[in-house]
Amino acid sequence: MKSMPDGHYWEILIQSKLTQLNKFEFFFDQYKSSKPLEELESMNSTFQTSFWVEHKQWFVVCEYEDTSLFYYRFYTLPICTSEFKCNQSLKRLPSSAVTMMTENNTVKSIREYYNEEETMISYPRFVKATDLTISVNQKFCSSLLLLIYQKVDVTKLMKITLDMSNVDTIAEDLLKNFVLCIEQASNLSSLSICGRYITSQTCSNTYNIYSVLPRQIKHLEIQIDNLNAVEEILMRCNNLSTVKFDVENLLIEEIKQWFINNTINSICWKYYQSIRVWLGKKRKSN
Repeated sequence: MKSMPDGHYWEILIQSKLTQLNKFEFFFDQYKSSKPLEELESMNSTFQTSFWVEHKQWFVVCEYEDTSLFYYRFYTLPICTSEFKCNQSLKRLPSSAVTMMTENNTVKSIREYYNEEETMISYPRFVKATDLTISVNQKFCSSLLLLIYQKVDVTKLMKITLDMSNVDTIAEDLLKNFVLCIEQASNLSSLSICGRYITSQTCSNTYNIYSVLPRQIKHLEIQIDNLNAVEEILMRCNNLSTVKFDVENLLIEEIKQWFINNTINSICWKYYQSIRVWLGKKRKSN
């Protein structure tokens, strides 16, 4: 998209060509390094006129991130995109739409990045979401995690990703609340706990999750630091069809050999510091 039409353009078009239009939804986002904030504020004001707010009652939100790449997005309420990113670095311009945030949106996938509680409170509930990604940094706290859970219907989640790549350790209460979430996610089929660059201390905490992994999951990505974890995970999650282990390179060949010795027709694919396995059948014990 080279340039997003402003509110005046849409107003003229609708009043002249689309006079019977009663429902108008959009979600525009763009990276543009040269757009000044004043121009963005001016564009936002064109969606706050009486035509939009009073006559049509179409409410538009503008959010922007003033970084090396200038990112901004305009969207109507209820939110009509299937994937939505919650990011504390996004600032919101004044709008009559702020009080119109509603859970009647179409968002299926939530991406949550290092948010503060105040930022999350400002967003609506995403009751149709089936995919949740949570990125954790050092300031991430347990109360924020609980607030995120309140923004979704946990029982509808089919995929959960916990990205710990930017932390060295993870607090015990945060880990316990994450476990509580996955225990309540009765429809969960895919679980990813990422963190290739986390320390052994975090890895040992992650090891405690093995015993509470949902038995019904079919796809798993997790970090391990010993071969015994492979058998423990597979005994717990006997419905798995694919699994990806993030490991040190020295352990990859041992894991591959374990699947050769203990399964039939499993396929192993090695990556840098990880191995993905498409599971075959378990060999019968003699």
